Amino acid sequence: MESGFKKMQKLYLVLMVVVLLLGFLVCFSSASVSYDHKAITINGQRRILISGSIHYPRSTPEMWPDLIQKAKEGGLDVIQTYVFWNGHEPQPGKDAMEKFTRHIVNMMKAEELYENQGGPIILSQIENEYGPMEYELGSPARAYSKWAAQMAVGLATGVPWIMCKQDDAPDPIAYVYRNKSGGCAAFLANDDKTDFATVNFMNQHYNLPPWSISILPNCKNTVYNTARVGAQTTVMKMTREKIGFAWQSYNDETEDYDDNTFGTAGLLEQLNVTRDASDYLWYMTDVEIDPNEGFLRSGEQPTLTALSAGHALHVGLKGEILSLHSLSGSSSVEWVQGSLVAQRQPLTWYKAVFDAPAGDEPLALDMNNMGKGQVWVNGQSIGRYWPAYKASGSCTTCSYAGYFDEKKCLSNCGKASQRWYHVPRSWLNPRGNLLVVFEELGGIPYGISLVKREIYSVCADIYEWQPTLMNYQMQASGKATKHLRPKAHLSCSRGQNISEIKFASFGTPEGGCGGFREGGYVHRARIMHGPGNTRDLWRRSVSECNEETIGGSHLQLNRLIA
Repeated sequence: MESGFKKMQKLYLVLMVVVLLLGFLVCFSSASVSYDHKAITINGQRRILISGSIHYPRSTPEMWPDLIQKAKEGGLDVIQTYVFWNGHEPQPGKDAMEKFTRHIVNMMKAEELYENQGGPIILSQIENEYGPMEYELGSPARAYSKWAAQMAVGLATGVPWIMCKQDDAPDPIAYVYRNKSGGCAAFLANDDKTDFATVNFMNQHYNLPPWSISILPNCKNTVYNTARVGAQTTVMKMTREKIGFAWQSYNDETEDYDDNTFGTAGLLEQLNVTRDASDYLWYMTDVEIDPNEGFLRSGEQPTLTALSAGHALHVGLKGEILSLHSLSGSSSVEWVQGSLVAQRQPLTWYKAVFDAPAGDEPLALDMNNMGKGQVWVNGQSIGRYWPAYKASGSCTTCSYAGYFDEKKCLSNCGKASQRWYHVPRSWLNPRGNLLVVFEELGGIPYGISLVKREIYSVCADIYEWQPTLMNYQMQASGKATKHLRPKAHLSCSRGQNISEIKFASFGTPEGGCGGFREGGYVHRARIMHGPGNTRDLWRRSVSECNEETIGGSHLQLNRLIA
């Protein structure tokens, strides 16, 4: 029987877990997939696979098929994801993690996928960016990192393990492969931030854009350059739905001493006390005020200084205990409505009922008028919001050329770090959906709105002689006998059509999607009278189809935005 690795399909899903890197390929249609000493081969052809990352806990299972389809349409061959172990095993424990890791490693060994078995896996990963937690949590975190590393190395995969952002990770084993058959592949790099570079390599000249890398799988043909991707860029807009929320509010009450209250001296580490059951930990103490205190007679504002000599503690909010966010718990208290609804009031619960909007566009809540808190829809957590936190820094023209630093390419300076919060449609009923908000700092609930995310504009740019992997593969396989011009493809979502061409330029345009402008050279005749009467072709696309293909120009650059 042919191994599970060798019977695959046209969309390949690579599962990169926190515990190790897998070579899983998931299939939807049959294809012959194998590997040789150089690369993975599909239907007998060596392939360079383009990978993208999807974090599955950030979306509902009902959204996964559409996300995978969009990844495929966007040109990805591979989807890699992590296994978020804290979500699968929220309580402390190591046995299940080791059992899962060993199971996956044994599957890979059975398929002979590790490099020392002749397979393609040359590296594995355990944990991801856990190192900074050691500075926060101290010795327990260091003990966990050491255990995870020793557990992984003990599985004897024969390939190095890595721990991202881990200063004390075990040393990996170095492997070097030498091709005895004389095969050649090359990566050409230009590390200049502003100027193009002409590279003379194996008696051929290659023109590299600033801060870019070109891939030559046969040391001759460029099939990919990091500065010339050529994929469609989509600009989205958020459109407010005509749905008004009839809010009701409930002010959370500070708990008095009860059976869940305990005493302590000094402050405690919050997570160790709450066990992540609540974000809130109340400190309560008694203060005796002498009748002769000066502020009682003068009317001045008093100052209270707490020296942490002793406190009574209580975990959680009354609204949490009553599960006000749930369908059943929301009716357990008396809510106020109308003009009595609290605004700009800390520690306040709000609820409203709404019907699901028509259509299939993604939905979100605009929380820009709120401060900080949490949101639930039909008892499901939408997440935490914090629009009160404003992005700081200097927002200037962005260029990704050059080394990255935290102040580079800043955007939305002075605005909320996040404004819109996704509401999965699979969580909604046609009518009577319960929306619950808990506000910590104080906000204006009547400023909350439901919005749809829609495509506002699409654009693409193509350079003359821009390398594309598809063109190279067609020529290498003999399916094409002459040079193929690069093409840009523009398309809309289902049910939408391209209604207007806002900008098109053959020449040297400047700027980016949403802000293109003509450069120093424009070949206007090509815009008006291009191959196949380009203007008429675009007119036909407006009325007849929702996808357009623009062929490569004889000029240096052409760009189109619709």
